[in-house]
Amino acid sequence: MKRLFVQWKGREIDVGVPGDLFDFDNENCHIGVFGNAIYFATRDAKIYKVTFSSTIGMTVSYRHLLSDEMLHPGGLCERDINGEKYLYRMCDNSETNVIVIDLPDQDLFKITFAGIYRSAYVNDS
Repeated sequence: MKRLFVQWKGREIDVGVPGDLFDFDNENCHIGVFGNAIYFATRDAKIYKVTFSSTIGMTVSYRHLLSDEMLHPGGLCERDINGEKYLYRMCDNSETNVIVIDLPDQDLFKITFAGIYRSAYVNDS
């Protein structure tokens, strides 16, 4: 069993994710690191944000997955709004911090999104 923790000043501080909600061993687990926060999706359709700071310590918050939200590896999300596909990071606002995916559906299934760089998506294909 794997665990999620922060190592700080020689100490390991556990995040404390209930074991039945997140499967770190699953190859399809959805986790991303952005800034000083770790984001991950759980089986109960939530995206958790765990932030660590040396002054405040660890804070945990979450939001519910949107009904039309698809998850990709590396902490990326996708939505289809009015026939247009949008890509964004788990840490971004799903309404304003999005990138239009300008690929036809048949090509979309052939690629794996690897990240976002300078307002453009990067793929592994």
